[in-house]
Amino acid sequence: MAQKSKRGGPYNKNKRNARRQKVYELHFEKGWTDVKIAQELKVSRNTINADIKYWYEKIGSLEKIYNPEQIVLATLERMSLRRIKLMELYETSTTINEKVQIEKAVNDIDYRIIHIQLKLATTTRRMFNLIYSKLNKILKENNINQEYATTFDQGIRVNESNEDVNKLLKN
Repeated sequence: MAQKSKRGGPYNKNKRNARRQKVYELHFEKGWTDVKIAQELKVSRNTINADIKYWYEKIGSLEKIYNPEQIVLATLERMSLRRIKLMELYETSTTINEKVQIEKAVNDIDYRIIHIQLKLATTTRRMFNLIYSKLNKILKENNINQEYATTFDQGIRVNESNEDVNKLLKN
């Protein structure tokens, strides 16, 4: 049985990685289409599409990080609906004891909503840090000299730079 010859260039690992880096730069950073990249690099469009798919899979693997957004939104919706029903019940209640119990329940719901919002704020920051860390690791592994940082991290870097400048000015 005769073996089929491989069409296209035989790419060794170094050439393939170099090409993928260039595809990353042209497609993701400069917004070039697959056709334009294929023409520029003088390789088939299928090869470029395979490289783009490779990058989307690498970046897409970051989405496997647990995202509780739907669960949290559903919980907040249930709590809001329960709060509305309690407020309707409050309007029709006749005794002070009933009103106090309903007010306690509404306050408890409000407290839980605020607690969830605070947790979301800290969780969001942690998730962004984790995502950027994994993305930076992938870029470094593929010898792409680029690093992503959250705006919070950039603010810290700016403050540290300002402190360094102030120290130099004082001396």
